[in-house]
Amino acid sequence: MIITDATQSDHPIIYVNQAFERITGYSALEVRGKNCRFLQQEDRDQANLEIIRNALKNHEDCSVILRNYRQDGVLFWNEVSISPVRDDAGNFTHYIGIQTDITERKKIEEALQQSEEKFASAFRASPDPIVITTLEEGRYLEVNESFCRVMEYQREEVIDKTVKELNVWVNSNERMKFIQALHKSQMVRDKDLEFRTKTGKIKTLLISAELIEVENKTCILTIVKDITERQKILAALEEA
Repeated sequence: MIITDATQSDHPIIYVNQAFERITGYSALEVRGKNCRFLQQEDRDQANLEIIRNALKNHEDCSVILRNYRQDGVLFWNEVSISPVRDDAGNFTHYIGIQTDITERKKIEEALQQSEEKFASAFRASPDPIVITTLEEGRYLEVNESFCRVMEYQREEVIDKTVKELNVWVNSNERMKFIQALHKSQMVRDKDLEFRTKTGKIKTLLISAELIEVENKTCILTIVKDITERQKILAALEEA
């Protein structure tokens, strides 16, 4: 987590948490007063940086993926969600940035492009839940261990069942919209949706999905990020 001062033109950092220190290798003392640009090098993603600049200018939320570099020079992929904060008078005072290290997810996407064998290995080993379901029925063809952990199921309880049978979607209308979006553009990126676990817990999951062919059948490959705790933190910060 990063908090920056919105009242100053360069939006200097005034706070980072321990997770930021762990991911980047920088201490809070080293980064305080700096702009977040120091995490980037020459290969800046200008398109996504422009999205951030426009969002800051218009005091809007935004979410982008950036190439960043640790203090030791190692590349990591960073998903950033930025939200403005107002004071009681309605003035914009700070920006809160939530960073998620998605390096493993990017590795999985690269593995998908290279070969089915590498994909199978990445599928099983991924720390993020990955699911393959049929398009229309939503029947589970394959899930990894991370999915079972997040959704509190055993693999055998899920395979060949449909999402309707397991009642995992909190809002069935949202699934209809999700399927319509896939039909329209073949993919969905970073959509936060609510799902119900086996024990009835409601979790907010960040969904990225695309259509693939499995044995001549159109299916959905979905990569999931559990952002339930992140959403709670943002809600608590907004309330504070």
